[in-house]
Amino acid sequence: MNSTEHRALVEIVRERSRPREPEPALAGPSLPQSAAPVRAVLFDIYGTLIGSGAGDIGTDGNCEVPPTGVLADAGLSPRSARQENVLRQAIEGRHREARKRGILHPEVDIVEVWREVVAERPAPDPRLLRQVAVTYECLVNPVWPSPGCREILNLCRSLDLKLGIVSNAQFYTPLMLEALLGGPPDSLGFDPDLLIWSWREGMAKPDIRLCRKALTRLENRYGIAPGETLCIGNDMRNDIAPAQAAGARGVLYAGDCRSYRPRTDDAALARIRPWAIVTSLDQLAGLLGPGD
Repeated sequence: MNSTEHRALVEIVRERSRPREPEPALAGPSLPQSAAPVRAVLFDIYGTLIGSGAGDIGTDGNCEVPPTGVLADAGLSPRSARQENVLRQAIEGRHREARKRGILHPEVDIVEVWREVVAERPAPDPRLLRQVAVTYECLVNPVWPSPGCREILNLCRSLDLKLGIVSNAQFYTPLMLEALLGGPPDSLGFDPDLLIWSWREGMAKPDIRLCRKALTRLENRYGIAPGETLCIGNDMRNDIAPAQAAGARGVLYAGDCRSYRPRTDDAALARIRPWAIVTSLDQLAGLLGPGD
């Protein structure tokens, strides 16, 4: 992707994004009174740092909106007569194939999915497919920064904490951050070595390997132990369970009922408790001090 295309895709996100106020979840904060020092913070993106209409990345949370309109605007057409389900069918088909290879929680490359979905052969230019993918994601998954996200990132930087991301994501997720927060992840304080995107790994959360990869890099490169790291996310299954199984401190973000995922009906999570619960990102400030 060249710089011209990069800027154009960022502008699509910027033009199609509108402020969204969170809807309070029926949960209260639970903040520990004392703790060991925090030296690193790993953020989830959708539903946590960024408010999400789908509560997750759009193609995971809800891609039931027919893609026909976006394809038509790009001069393309779907390959299937069952146009309303063609995108979901393609994703599910790739998931089935990945599970046969032993990947329990697979992730797709969404540009490859769109290449499969369109009727045109040979396949269109990848630049056009990326434009379609970004436009469709903005349609099915409207996003806006969660209240306090800029301030908490500024605080983390001022405290010289290592910052990373472990997120179910696609190629457009960093573009979304740039459009909404004013710069690419590294300019926001995120360490490039600590950006773990599901689409690059070929697997999605709750696969523990995603979180463990970031924690291993923190330990090997910076001497930061998992217990000195906060993993912040909105989903007990996808974020908190794997973080705590890997030895980190899981902080459940319960700031918006549209994305809050306590998973109280999941028996596998019955014995798992988040280290902390916050109902707004500014409450993280009380967890980031030097410890006792």
